[in-house]
Amino acid sequence: MIRALLAAALAFGVYWLVFQPDPADEMTLESTAAPDVVATVPAEPSTAATVPEITSTPTPLPSLTDAEPLPGDGVSAQLLNGTDDQAAFDDVVQTLVDLGYDVTQSGRAANDYAETTIFATAGQEAEAAALVAADPRFTTIGDNPGNLTTELDIHIVVGADWTTTESAPEDGATEG
Repeated sequence: MIRALLAAALAFGVYWLVFQPDPADEMTLESTAAPDVVATVPAEPSTAATVPEITSTPTPLPSLTDAEPLPGDGVSAQLLNGTDDQAAFDDVVQTLVDLGYDVTQSGRAANDYAETTIFATAGQEAEAAALVAADPRFTTIGDNPGNLTTELDIHIVVGADWTTTESAPEDGATEG
């Protein structure tokens, strides 16, 4: 206890020595006599408008964990262009990304395809079926023909039948 008091006293003394004001720096104020006249200003009525009290109830934001999972969550995909139609290929890329697929590889297919085809790696048939269910423009599912990597879940080859988003029929609608 005594040590604590001595330490505090020493700290105060050091503080006083370091921060003691210089008397030459002090300003002196000379006293002047105040006039005996005091002016008073009458209070004016307030012209400010009264603001009504605003109460609000905060709206909770939706949680990211409350959202339904996308059909492509966790599904890796390769996209190959089986046509010369770059707009169709770009549209399929955007569609897959919007559905949550992880498009890790893309390129040109070795052959031209008339139909857009999904090739499922063995054991990934459910992922291919989920893509068909998510977008009716994906219509054909096939087994991996053997020349596609098995490190990815599905492979999509864009065919000549692909209709871009702007010209795609609504779910259940048919083109005539």
